[in-house]
Amino acid sequence: MNDAWSPRDFPLAGGVIRALAYGRGRRRILAVHGWLDNAASFVPLAPRIDDAQVVAVDLAGHGHSDHRPAGCAYHLVDYVPDLMAVADRLGWSQFTLLGHSLGAGICSLAAAAFPERAKALCLIDGLGPISGAETDGPRRLRRAIEARNASPERAPRHHASIDVAVRARLAATTMGEPGARLIVERNLRAVDGGYAWRTDRRVRHASPVYFTESQVLAFLGAVACPAMLVMADNGVIAGRPSTSGRIDAVANLRVRRLPGDHHLHMDDPDAVAGLVNGFLDELGDA
Repeated sequence: MNDAWSPRDFPLAGGVIRALAYGRGRRRILAVHGWLDNAASFVPLAPRIDDAQVVAVDLAGHGHSDHRPAGCAYHLVDYVPDLMAVADRLGWSQFTLLGHSLGAGICSLAAAAFPERAKALCLIDGLGPISGAETDGPRRLRRAIEARNASPERAPRHHASIDVAVRARLAATTMGEPGARLIVERNLRAVDGGYAWRTDRRVRHASPVYFTESQVLAFLGAVACPAMLVMADNGVIAGRPSTSGRIDAVANLRVRRLPGDHHLHMDDPDAVAGLVNGFLDELGDA
């Protein structure tokens, strides 16, 4: 990471959200990473976005941001007020939302709920949150509660070195080593005997409640700003049966496909930046 990046802290009611900021351009972009990632997810991409100031947040429980208080859970919808509060602290009345994976789901909800704030919506291999069948609700709630009650309190897993932690990340996901290293290095803290993950273990807990697909479509149908989806050929949403219906639900959506895997914005940032720049250039002052 070069010196053009600067750390930012945003004290909120539930804890401090920390972020990385890049650039001083006229375009205001709030960037939101995927599950178990962090703000470093956008380190390769942000410097390639023209005329922009990019603030990439660590979601609560991820990266350098505070964990939720004891007794609290990590519900997807609770990330939306965090995001809007960060924008308020920045003094941004309108801005572009840029989200990857889980972050794309959060940004979709934010753009739908606050259409007057979203100038544009850029989504990378994600479109809306994961949904579940209505009939699965009772069983899902019970399973989630029982799993949390049965989850033992364990010390964070340690790795002997950063290289070992990077190899562990690469074994669990499909992405290039440089991108994995960026995410891992921001997500580690030094402890006796090596390094431990910063991520709150509770972010791995299963969600007790999912949106139904009809609810997701209603949110996507409420997105009023111009939007673009960059979809990876080998990503996580290209083969989902629900993707085509979700694409149809967004009125002003441009869909662009690129070769690559789920973290294509890290593995091929030039190609993704080219699409983002072209999209924002079409909009003029976005």
